[in-house]
Amino acid sequence: MVLAMVAWMVIAIRKSPQPAQPDAIRVLAIGPSGQQLAAGTARGAIAACKSLDLTDCRTLEADGNLNDLRFSDDGGLAIADRNIRLSKLDGSPPALVRNDDANYGSVRFEPGGRRLLTIDGKGTVLTVDLDTRHASRVYCCSSIWGDVEFIDQGRQAAWAGHWPAIWDLAAGRLIGRLTAQRETMTFGPIATDPAGEFLFMGSQDGRVYRWSVASRQLLSKSNPLTNYVMTISVLGASGWVAYASRPGAVHLWNPQAGLHRIVPAARASSNIVFSSRRGLAAFGTEAGTLEFWDLIRERLVETKAPPDGR
Repeated sequence: MVLAMVAWMVIAIRKSPQPAQPDAIRVLAIGPSGQQLAAGTARGAIAACKSLDLTDCRTLEADGNLNDLRFSDDGGLAIADRNIRLSKLDGSPPALVRNDDANYGSVRFEPGGRRLLTIDGKGTVLTVDLDTRHASRVYCCSSIWGDVEFIDQGRQAAWAGHWPAIWDLAAGRLIGRLTAQRETMTFGPIATDPAGEFLFMGSQDGRVYRWSVASRQLLSKSNPLTNYVMTISVLGASGWVAYASRPGAVHLWNPQAGLHRIVPAARASSNIVFSSRRGLAAFGTEAGTLEFWDLIRERLVETKAPPDGR
């Protein structure tokens, strides 16, 4: 009888439904207007919403590993994974921009939205004309890890990787390297300040580096994390820069004042995005939620869950 009860308990335990584990949010984007939001999970499901209130949303799926999400000025959503697609969030299927299984990393819209800047899995930096879908090779080759970014109002492109550099898009020439030699520790994420005067890059050595865009001179470095810097966000005109590993606590750096802080309760599993409309930093968590923070005051303002179906 005891053996029968034990066997029943084992069967009951095996049959007991296990609660579904939420998918961690890995990639986050907020539109330039501060209205749209898109959040992608570790499994590649994307919740794309027309409002930060997470209303009027649709669910999209990444084609392989999701690498980046980015909104254009007119609300289009670029999805970078094995290929590049563009969604208008109007219910129509996303349009293919690149369909060559090249594993695209970061994707950026040119100011005005006529071109995309991207980098593929071989380290080739490309621009793509969104009207013709024609791709032009900018440079080959950077590293397989590292963002690209339009700077100088879209006239120049910067890339990270082992040997970060700035390229003149109109002249089609290399303006200059940001380091004297190829670095062992790769640079990954890129951010710029609102005025476009400074270029920030996060390194595998755990630091954020700050350069002058005009002179390409290295101005300062942050205190190091114990792991790679995976995300950087300039917090508007406050003078503070947020950076973190993923997942990891958010660190703050004010390069002008030489100040460093840590916000232990703020733990990002995604990239950090600053919403100028709300004056808050947003990021995803391992619990599958979105958190909106006033990081300077170390205050969690709001937690939201993306809609079901992601």
